[in-house]
Formats: sequence, C-alpha cells, structure tokens
Amino acid sequence: MPYIVTLEALKNRAMAHDPERAFDIAKCDVTEVAQLIDRYPAIVPAKYLKCHIESSVHEPSGSWLIEIDAQKPRTANSDGAILDDGEFFIKLNCNYEAGDAPGFLNRRRSHGVTTPGGYECVGGFDKARDGTWSADVNARYDPETESDCRRIVQGVSRMDAIAALWRERQYACCYHGA
Repeated sequence: MPYIVTLEALKNRAMAHDPERAFDIAKCDVTEVAQLIDRYPAIVPAKYLKCHIESSVHEPSGSWLIEIDAQKPRTANSDGAILDDGEFFIKLNCNYEAGDAPGFLNRRRSHGVTTPGGYECVGGFDKARDGTWSADVNARYDPETESDCRRIVQGVSRMDAIAALWRERQYACCYHGA
C-alpha cells in the first residue's frame, strides 16, 4: 500500500527535526522530495525510505500530494522523475540544480531506433529571461504558425508550469509508435 502525504506535511516534519534550517526547508519544492526524505529520514515511516516516489499531483487547493511506493526501490533511473503515472513522466534536466532545473515531459515507448531510451520527449518547461516559467507540448505542425509546438502557459511560477504541463500530458502529440 502506498504512503500518501502532502509536501507541506513533509516540510513541517523536517522543520520540527531541524528548526535551524526551517527557512531552507520551507523553500523546498516537489522536485526535491527525495533529497528531503534522504536528509530527514524520520519524516516518513521507515519502510518507505529509499522507495520510489510514484507520483506527485498538484491539487486544486494548491498542495502537492506525494505518493511513495514501498514495493519499488528508488533507482538511479527514477530519481530524476518528479512525476510519473506509468505512461508519462517529467524528468528534470540533470545539468541544473534540482530546485532551478527545467524539465522534460516524456512518454514511454518501446525501445527502437527512434526511441533508444524507451521514451519520447513530448513537451517541457523552461525559465524565461525575466525569471518566469513557461511550458509547452508537441503539436501537429501548423503551416500557418510554422510551429509543431503548443504553448500551454507562460509568465508563471515554476510549480505552475510543471502542474500545467502535467495536466496537458494526454494532449501532447507523439511522433513515434507504441
């Protein structure tokens, strides 16, 4: 049975263990859940330590629900995925610090010549020069706009861009077969 908890509850538990770092803990976002659990293992039941973070869902209330699957160990492959529903996953760009990294929306596919990693990138989120964030997904080529990309949201916070990208994942255009 998975362990489900809000991000706010995890941060509050961590702050209770380390009040001197409360300011830094409060700044943690959903992309840093694994690091938060590793640093403060007492914030989750022992059987969920080093387990795969199965999914994070942005609720309309503004809170993030974190689901930790005790049946699956956290692996190097899953550490970078901040959201994962089994078909789609969002992975952070490993060339950045986790708290400021842009990321990619990927859809799992069979391994092949055009999908050697077993997935296809179908969207992403990125930081603009003004410090705001945007998200987009692949779309059918539109000769009028000369684009194969659909902007979902722009000028928003990083978490809003991630949440918008996740909500639109089913509508991303895929170019490679199943």
